Amino acid sequence: MRAMFHMKQLTSLRYGIYSYLCPLVILYSPFLWAENNATHYPKSLPPAPLARIAIAATPMTELARLGWQAEQSQARLLRSGSYEWTARATVQRRRERLGGGFTEPELSLERPVRWGNKTAIDGRLAEAGLAAALSSFEDAWHESGRALLKAWFDVAREESTVSSLVQQTELSRQQVSVVERRVAAGDAPRLETLLAQGEHERSMAALASARLQAQALRVAFDRKYPALQGMQLATLDTVPAAETITENVTDRVTQMTQAILADNHEIELAQANTLLARLRLERTESERRADPTVGIRYAQERGGQDNIIGVHIAIPFGSVARDTRTRLAAIEVDKAATREQETTVRVGYEAAQAAQAVGLTRQIAQQLVASAQKANTAATLAGKAYAEGESLLTNWLQARRQARETQLAATLAQVSAEEAATRAKLDAHQLWAPPPLDSSSLDFAVPHGENRP
Repeated sequence: MRAMFHMKQLTSLRYGIYSYLCPLVILYSPFLWAENNATHYPKSLPPAPLARIAIAATPMTELARLGWQAEQSQARLLRSGSYEWTARATVQRRRERLGGGFTEPELSLERPVRWGNKTAIDGRLAEAGLAAALSSFEDAWHESGRALLKAWFDVAREESTVSSLVQQTELSRQQVSVVERRVAAGDAPRLETLLAQGEHERSMAALASARLQAQALRVAFDRKYPALQGMQLATLDTVPAAETITENVTDRVTQMTQAILADNHEIELAQANTLLARLRLERTESERRADPTVGIRYAQERGGQDNIIGVHIAIPFGSVARDTRTRLAAIEVDKAATREQETTVRVGYEAAQAAQAVGLTRQIAQQLVASAQKANTAATLAGKAYAEGESLLTNWLQARRQARETQLAATLAQVSAEEAATRAKLDAHQLWAPPPLDSSSLDFAVPHGENRP
């Protein structure tokens, strides 16, 4: 009965996940597979369709998409205006001094009217608001992609650490076997067995700690990105040979920096917010001249003996409050321009850092890989020398410990180099580019030229 209960729970969980992800799959189906089939898509990343689904399912992306929908409604409101027709009905009783009286009804219909160029300004505000909402969605998509990439390589880094330590633990176990054979043959003291076993237990403890950390990160990753649940780092791209700082390398860094800054969503969002602030200032300045209320009036007096038809207009007189609101709007423009300037400078040096990190991390990884190969060779030779009685166990233990540490550093450097390369591609919109939004349907439209990532 308990097994059946667990099976029902598992089935319910899977159905819930599938029912949550299926609409996203349908939503992105026009272009999900093109990016994954691209020849330059990194092998170390999860499949592009699943990565896009994971990004689309994040709260940050969903909130930005809902913000786009809300901005479309706001744009319709700005274009149509918020003023409404008002109908008034009045009935009064007239009494004359000599006696008698009359019932006198009155009807009126009135509506405020946007004065001057306010309608045109509201139209430009609507367009600017839509542009800002689109930039906000694209920036949220990009930031969600960054978060996914970082979480993915955090897990990959820990799981690669586990794999490296598994290999090193196996080597230390073989080391213990060699020492035990020498001790059993009487060629070495029993103390060496204790030293070798202690080193092996140290390796096992490091492996257990790494597994615990990797499992914790994996659980957090699977809960945050259910579309990628259980997926692991497939393979790392080959680390190229070390590059010297030459003009060609500098040119590549410059090109990558320019590619990152060419279509940067964060800068576009700051520029859109600055434009919005300026349009709001223009709109606030136009409010110094208040909107009039115009209407038509029909009344009957003296029991219908007199019929009155007329029009009326009401114009509010401006006060200090209108000037104050204008000054506040001007301050918002200055604040938005300052934020835009700060964003441009910050994104600029962050782009340069990301571009430079690609080459530098590759150099570090290549150097550590070469160092790890030499350290492993030295440890192997030290083991052979010890087995033949030509070297001390301490030399072998030290060589094996150095090889383990160097190999682990090389493995982590390879992961860091791959992360830096994919991060630069992501920032340059060569990976997981945000889908365009269709303003007419409020849904994701099929992107143009989706054969590129």
